[in-house]
Amino acid sequence: MGRRAQPPEKARVTITVYRARRQDPDNAVASVKPVLDAMVKTGWLKDDRHECLELHVEEIPGTKKPDRRTMIEWERVVE
Repeated sequence: MGRRAQPPEKARVTITVYRARRQDPDNAVASVKPVLDAMVKTGWLKDDRHECLELHVEEIPGTKKPDRRTMIEWERVVE
């Protein structure tokens, strides 16, 4: 198996969640914690600390059941 590339020192992640109802802001961020943990574990993120991550969580309320989904946008931050 090939060698995994190193994750960037810092990344910008926007997670858009299409759901039935809008959550409180703290719950919206907490709801994507498993996604961030998986991104760290699989090497997309170095860590989920503030120094390594610019996180934006957006919600699209009023989404009907067949169209509910989570969309993840990732980009390397060059400083």
